[in-house]
Amino acid sequence: MLRDGGPLSQTDSFIDEVTEEVRRDKFYAFLRRFGWIGILAVCVLVGGRRGMNTPNPRPGPKPRPRAMR
Repeated sequence: MLRDGGPLSQTDSFIDEVTEEVRRDKFYAFLRRFGWIGILAVCVLVGGRRGMNTPNPRPGPKPRPRAMR
């Protein structure tokens, strides 16, 4: 009958279902095409943070050799 407030007909229900499937297919196609960018960004962020946590080797006093007895 009417779509605004009334029950949906079978045709309207079918159209809504097809529209949802098309939207889902487009979303998954987008992920397949550009998902690698997100994965690369996460790897760069994690790798960058790991590099920040490693201590920098600073030149300090050299160890003195032990006296031989």
